[in-house]
Amino acid sequence: MVTPLSEIVYFIVPYGIGSKIVQCAKKLGAFSGNIILAEGTVAHHVLDLLCLNENKKEIVTLFIADDKREHIMGHIIEQFKIEKKHKGIAYTIPNYDREKGEQNTMYQLITVIVDKGVAQEVISASSKAGSKGGTIINARGSSIYNTQRLFHMEIEPEKETVLIVALQEKVEEIIEEIDKSIHLEDTHSILFVQPIQQAYGILE
Repeated sequence: MVTPLSEIVYFIVPYGIGSKIVQCAKKLGAFSGNIILAEGTVAHHVLDLLCLNENKKEIVTLFIADDKREHIMGHIIEQFKIEKKHKGIAYTIPNYDREKGEQNTMYQLITVIVDKGVAQEVISASSKAGSKGGTIINARGSSIYNTQRLFHMEIEPEKETVLIVALQEKVEEIIEEIDKSIHLEDTHSILFVQPIQQAYGILE
């Protein structure tokens, strides 16, 4: 019998918290969890002046049965204070359902894969269009992190991946600003958008 798994759970948290979340989730009944080392950015003028606006992040992917997902997510959000400022964000992305098709959601996940060194331009462009920041995944990382694959796609070592959680109504504007800044087609960059089912810890 196949266990229903209609959504995949993601947490983006400060460095060092990811393994604790995975351990907690497994104790509560999650199938498995993965951690990817990343770099976070957030718009803050004081941090910009001090050159302290970058920090190490971990992206946690959890696979949880539908009947346990809400309980496990709620427990983790409460225990690790995810809804508090600078504690992280949590969201779920639905597995594609051919019968239901696309669903209307409040937030979308914009993923941009670019040449190494271009990610900051993507972040700057998205911020100009109203994004509150993003997360950069560098394909070169410690061997304990699975940085070679993302969403079942091979990522070349010299590439960077940018994850941006954005309000539905801002997505087109953000994409246009990114394209204007880095010229997606000319630079052979890849951009795709996925619906987010639930989101926590996102400050508007």
